[in-house]
Amino acid sequence: MFKYFVILPIAFFASFATVSPAAKFTISELKFVPGAINENGDVVGQGAGGLTVFKNGITETTPVDHVGSTPVYYSFGYSINDWGYIVGGGYWNGYDQKSFVMDKYGLVKDLNTLFTNPVYAGKINNSGLITVNSGGSAYVFDNKNGILKEAPSLYRYYLDFPYDLQDSYKYTTLGNINDTGVAVGSSNVLLGGYHAIMFDINTGLTTDLTTYFDDPSFYEKNSSANDINENGVIVGNYDGKAFVYDHGLVKFLAPVPFYNDFHESIYASAINDSGAVVGNGCDIDFGFFTCDAFYNKNGKMQLLLDLVSNPSGWELANAVDINNSGQIIGTGFFNGHLAGFILNPLADGVPEPQNWALLILGFGAVGTAVRLQKQKKSLLNSEA
Repeated sequence: MFKYFVILPIAFFASFATVSPAAKFTISELKFVPGAINENGDVVGQGAGGLTVFKNGITETTPVDHVGSTPVYYSFGYSINDWGYIVGGGYWNGYDQKSFVMDKYGLVKDLNTLFTNPVYAGKINNSGLITVNSGGSAYVFDNKNGILKEAPSLYRYYLDFPYDLQDSYKYTTLGNINDTGVAVGSSNVLLGGYHAIMFDINTGLTTDLTTYFDDPSFYEKNSSANDINENGVIVGNYDGKAFVYDHGLVKFLAPVPFYNDFHESIYASAINDSGAVVGNGCDIDFGFFTCDAFYNKNGKMQLLLDLVSNPSGWELANAVDINNSGQIIGTGFFNGHLAGFILNPLADGVPEPQNWALLILGFGAVGTAVRLQKQKKSLLNSEA
């Protein structure tokens, strides 16, 4: 009887010292607005002093005050590759940007010398390919070899207009690009409308992704492709819904929970190589624009805040990027003020902070049981 009395408290306390099945991440505040994260966990964005980088747990502001010979202010970082090269920009006349690429040593190259119109740079991959947008056209610039390739506009595919008239109406943009040289973005197909596209620098072809949607009215609806992973899987938005495009197959993500209902619109920002998608769902609630960050993997839609082990004081409005280690960055509110955040995955089997006390208590019960068992043996030996 004594034996079972000892074992029961051990099992009782040990049952509490487990990882919550919902928690996947711990959260830390970033003192700037994050824009992108690389595979090393380095984050780039914009702080109060300009271009800001978070690396090895340290936040450093590296403002860029000149691009070429032009003074700029409010510099920011769009993206950072695994080699530490940063693509960013700064304002120089109130609204126009001067875009640049900064190498790992801090040397800045002016991307505006490539064009006569203002340049809006996008992302840089690990091969040094950069997406740039200027004058209504989109390009991929090879930073190593100085080669510039234009992404054909969808206007050239859909409208039987003279070429010069097409150019006056076309508007194409590119954002993310993977290491195989495939970029994603959008291109207009009629006045006021735009479609999600994929541009492959290896073939020079622009593909309208909406032709793969099972919707006879696809031509009339707006869409955009927002990210592509190294497996060629793309996430984007179509008529207020988020989609995943996988080599000709299209799936829509489930809606984002909102109180007892769902958000009206959903935006998919990024996807990693394991297929985890992040973004946000938004709604107009009592006259206010309300957004919640989400995490979606294997078709399961979850509010990102529900997966955080230490959520006290936080509201997560938008998740903007995720790397292959599962680290997520975004923006929200912490104790009522606007804040950036970084989520780090919990290691499997590592207890959450609130469970450590119970775990220690369980260890205490084990120790007590061992001592009692020894005392019992000693008593029995003495009686013998």
